[in-house]
Amino acid sequence: MSKKISVLIADDDIGMTETLSDILSLKGYDVVVANSGFEAIEKARSKTFDVILLDVKMPDINGVDVFRQIKTITPKSSVILMTAYALHDLIEQAKKEGVLAVLSKPIDVEKLVLFLEEFKDESAVLIVDDDRNFCETLKDSLIERGYRVDFAIDAPRAIDMVSQAKYDYVLLDMKLDGANGLDVLVTIKRITSGIVVILMTGYQQEMKDLIEEGLRRTAYSCLYKPFEIDEVLRIFNRIKYEKVTGGSFKWKMEFK
Repeated sequence: MSKKISVLIADDDIGMTETLSDILSLKGYDVVVANSGFEAIEKARSKTFDVILLDVKMPDINGVDVFRQIKTITPKSSVILMTAYALHDLIEQAKKEGVLAVLSKPIDVEKLVLFLEEFKDESAVLIVDDDRNFCETLKDSLIERGYRVDFAIDAPRAIDMVSQAKYDYVLLDMKLDGANGLDVLVTIKRITSGIVVILMTGYQQEMKDLIEEGLRRTAYSCLYKPFEIDEVLRIFNRIKYEKVTGGSFKWKMEFK
């Protein structure tokens, strides 16, 4: 079932926030507006938002500093910066710190709505790793963020689950007990070519050749253990973006 997405829009341009708020509200989003950086921080303290749109240049505090404070208050929120200015160094630092994306003004509202629509769908994730504790911890973290999650601790079970149910993402460890992650990748892709497989490993150098071969065989990317849940979420959100845009940057949205 689709959920109602909550959005905070923070910009000192009152006309812009009112217009964007009206459009998103008509589309069924739960929208709150702030017209200063400090107001945005206070709104984030009082409510957890799925997506926060922050103007980079506000008179009281810049959007990147607002993002840094909001990140400590509500780390689950996805933050998107908006800017009409060339503030390369500031924006690059924000991307390194985990901002989801940067939109250039004027905002392409149609594309923004398409992107936000991806947040409404409850994506399904399969974790494949022979460490049960790791699976359970990662599963709990993803469920907290609105994903449907299963896990398998061996290759035969993983392959059976992919055959029986639809998953949007597979997080696949490259070193399974009695199985090679690359072979599992190939089998999964043979069963359902449209599934997105993200590799995982704690053995970056040892598995280097297999990882490169996995990426060549259409694995989306590789996560190196130990990793933070935010790294997983950024990959998922980038995939959602690419579904909307076909992987292009024509509508001036830039990802980390």
